[in-house]
Amino acid sequence: MVKKKDRMTRGRRSALAIQQARISDLTVAKTTSEGFYFPLLGKNEPSSDPLIIQATVFNVDVQRVYLDGGSECDVIFEHCFLKMPESIRARRTDSRGPLVGFSGEHAWPLGEVDLDVTITDGIHERTETLDLSIVRSPSPYNIILGRPAMQRMKMVPSVIHRVIKFQSEKGIGSIHSSYEPIKQINDVKRVDDDVPPTPMKTQEEEDATKLANVDVFAWDYSDMTGVPRTLTLEGKPFVTEHRLKEHKHIKRVHQKKRSLSGERDEAARKEVDELLKAGIIRKSVYPIWIANPVMVKKGDGG
Repeated sequence: MVKKKDRMTRGRRSALAIQQARISDLTVAKTTSEGFYFPLLGKNEPSSDPLIIQATVFNVDVQRVYLDGGSECDVIFEHCFLKMPESIRARRTDSRGPLVGFSGEHAWPLGEVDLDVTITDGIHERTETLDLSIVRSPSPYNIILGRPAMQRMKMVPSVIHRVIKFQSEKGIGSIHSSYEPIKQINDVKRVDDDVPPTPMKTQEEEDATKLANVDVFAWDYSDMTGVPRTLTLEGKPFVTEHRLKEHKHIKRVHQKKRSLSGERDEAARKEVDELLKAGIIRKSVYPIWIANPVMVKKGDGG
């Protein structure tokens, strides 16, 4: 028969044995030949700077890639995406859902794209296909790699060390952050600040310039030859047509027709007739979706 005190003692010993076994397992895991180790800081002050690295996207070197452990998605900004080769831009697909901010606001990206992203320290290398959301925003960064990218690329970032470690086939790689403080716009001096302003021309000088180049200016609608739908720039065709990009998730809104006053209606009809005669505009075949015209008087009364 086991007394209550003996049972408690044995129970404590059993719990202590389990705890020691777990500590032993952790110790073995920590003392393996390779692992994600960060050195002691010592006298160095811990860093609080953002982690910025360089990555390669389909053989294109991309600077200012920001590692954000608080982001649930990976982002490529529009200004970076537009500089990618056409073969990469053609991979863009429609977005599957909106992005949600800290305060709960929703913003729809311009699309999504699957890209092969490579990180390397010169010896170790890792490439993974990441699903990036294309975002239009004035950001100093080109790409933001969030938690999904860190999970797929098996990265362990350390802000205080300014180091990112990652797992590769050849072992553990280390990349040091290349962050540099971004100067505020007020601290940046423009090149033309020291250039004296160009004096304004008088009306007589402007009229003389127009008369000297009378064949350049369009004095009437008939003088406007228009812009061809396709131009050839550096031996490659460039489409000049403008198309509105629509999001499939946005419901179309039909504006109600608004009438113009008599004076504005007469002026609008006169302008439309001249544009029709010159061949600049044509009659619309879908009048339901045309926006109401907004007429504003010019400074010269036109």
